[in-house]
Order: sequence, then structure tokens, then C-alpha cells
Amino acid sequence: MAGLFGTRAQIQPIKQTAIQPTGIPGSTFVRPVQREAGGNSQRLGDALAALNPALMNFAKTIEEEKNDPTTRANKEQVARLQQMNREQLVAEIKSGSLDGQRVQQDAAELLLAERANDDLRTRWTEFYNTEFNRSTGDAHAEFERIRQGISGVA
Repeated sequence: MAGLFGTRAQIQPIKQTAIQPTGIPGSTFVRPVQREAGGNSQRLGDALAALNPALMNFAKTIEEEKNDPTTRANKEQVARLQQMNREQLVAEIKSGSLDGQRVQQDAAELLLAERANDDLRTRWTEFYNTEFNRSTGDAHAEFERIRQGISGVA
């Protein structure tokens, strides 16, 4: 035998051993960790369940605010409606911008009736003083004709 790296030290040859694989229970198959199915869905459902009462309360508060005549939005809208003439009020009501807002809708209709009444009074006074034949005219029929013309009823 030769020495190791030119030395005289003698080493034993390496014994070759045959590999004998043997299975160790659990080493060839690792069972996956079981996760609870629907974990994210469950958490989402819990979060939404907690959020639902808050949303319902918010919707109820908004609805109450719409119907409260003392809120700032309703006061501002009514003030804006008060500045309109009869034709503008009719256009505003027909546009649908007041739908679902009971306080503002009622105010617009009340103001429209008030404007129509003022227009009727003015028109009737003007007609009676200038055009009406007091000796042979039918005041009731003439008044109805003017009223229907102003109200838009034919």
C-alpha cells in the first residue's frame, strides 16, 4: 500500500457497504395540514353580518333626515323653490328632481298652488276691471274659464 500524499502512513481501504433502503413509517407520505374550508368566506360573512345593522341604521338615519323639514338641505331647497315663478315650479316638479323627497315635493306643490292662486287673483282682477261686461256678463263662467286656463285643466 502506498502512503497518503507521499507519506508512509498506511490507511485501510474504504469498505463499500450496500445501501439497504428501508421505509420509516410516515417518512414517505406527509399528510397535508387540513384547513377549514371556507375560512375566508366565513370571515367575510361574519364581517358583513356585523356591518349590516350599521348600514341599516345609516339608511334609516338618511331617510329620517330626508323627511325632516328642519334639515339644512330641505331648508335650502325650499328657499330656492320660493324664488321660482309658477312656470319654473312646474318645470321643477316635472323634472323629477324632487321625487322621493317628501318635504321638498310638498313644499313645491304648495308654492305652485300659491303662485297659481296669485296669478288667478291678478288675472281675474285685471279681466274684471278691463274686459268684463258687467251688465250682461256671466262672472261665474268667466272666472271658471280663467281658472281652468291658469290651472291647465281644459
